[in-house]
Amino acid sequence: MYQSVIVPIIKYFLRNKMLLFDLNTLRKIIFHRIYKTPISIMIEPACVCNLKCFLCPTPHRYMTRKQGVMKYDTYQRFLDNVKNFALVFNFNFAGEPFLNPDLFKMVKAASENKIYTLVDTNATLIDDNRIQEILDSNLNILIVNIDNIDPTKFE
Repeated sequence: MYQSVIVPIIKYFLRNKMLLFDLNTLRKIIFHRIYKTPISIMIEPACVCNLKCFLCPTPHRYMTRKQGVMKYDTYQRFLDNVKNFALVFNFNFAGEPFLNPDLFKMVKAASENKIYTLVDTNATLIDDNRIQEILDSNLNILIVNIDNIDPTKFE
């Protein structure tokens, strides 16, 4: 798990000619080593999906917990509690993150706190407006999942 997250971070720092271990990053790594705080945190901005993929364990199939989207004030309280030690936020779990209208506001807030950000999406909700939101948010990695481009094979 850490390798799949840490390697892109290192590449990002090198590609942008940034110091790999600025004081903020070094402090977070020390927090992790001494206090055993998490380096990477998975955040679920939406516990709902617009697709019903056969292999996906999204809430509409197997999970019984409440569906919905995370409110921004809930996220802000969470961010305030972890920003001193978190290095990476992965905005995805069991839903489609693009269903949360505040997704890229969340990403931007994380980026402003020097937290490396990833969003994992099925890409069905990407349009020109969302592309601009992605660019404005300083998102580090956008992961696009495509099960099959042919609708009949996808079904």
